[in-house]
Amino acid sequence: MLRVLLYLIFWNLIYSLPLSGQEYSYVNYNTREGLAGSVVYSMAQDHDGFMWFATETGLSRFDGTRFKNFTTADGLPDNELIKLYVDSKNRVWILPFKNMICYYWRGKIYNAENDSRLKQVKLKQESRAIAESSTGDIAIIEMQSVTLIKNDGRVLSFDSFKGTRMVAGFWAGRLSNGNIGFVGSLWKSGVYMFEITGDTLRTMKYLTSTGNMFQPLHYSDSLQVMR
Repeated sequence: MLRVLLYLIFWNLIYSLPLSGQEYSYVNYNTREGLAGSVVYSMAQDHDGFMWFATETGLSRFDGTRFKNFTTADGLPDNELIKLYVDSKNRVWILPFKNMICYYWRGKIYNAENDSRLKQVKLKQESRAIAESSTGDIAIIEMQSVTLIKNDGRVLSFDSFKGTRMVAGFWAGRLSNGNIGFVGSLWKSGVYMFEITGDTLRTMKYLTSTGNMFQPLHYSDSLQVMR
């Protein structure tokens, strides 16, 4: 009996070791530690390793130890921010709650007041997503249109396709060919996968008849994930 008891104790100890290994350490940061706001809408990591957080009361940059915060006093068009995106030049693009856009680059926030390209951007609705092509073009997907900031300084806008107006944008990303793809709805026509090729817009694939309860999560040549 003693041998059986020792055997059971031994194996209980062995099997309990992996369970303790499943515990992950974490630190909870909030406004007491310096985060700009308690509600975070978006986050991104730049090429230097800094973590960026879009909150309801400003922008936060975290270096692993402390936060540095930015507000309208530093050039933000609005303190309530909903989306962040880091491009190939390490610019941190910032979409505020207002229909405006700005970006942080090399210690400075650029907006419509100090950047000639951004002065041309006229966002009309809520912005849903942002993506970059391999040639450096930046696309902003709005609820009913797409704004394209070309790398050569031009700004283009699409709010319809072959005469049918766009009514909703859902997702955007870079395709395997380097172009920007996005999912959007056309009025009474369904949901399509679109591709921006140069200065033109084309449909790649018909996806579904309605955008209700539909949210793309990932799209590639080999994998499409939707919910």
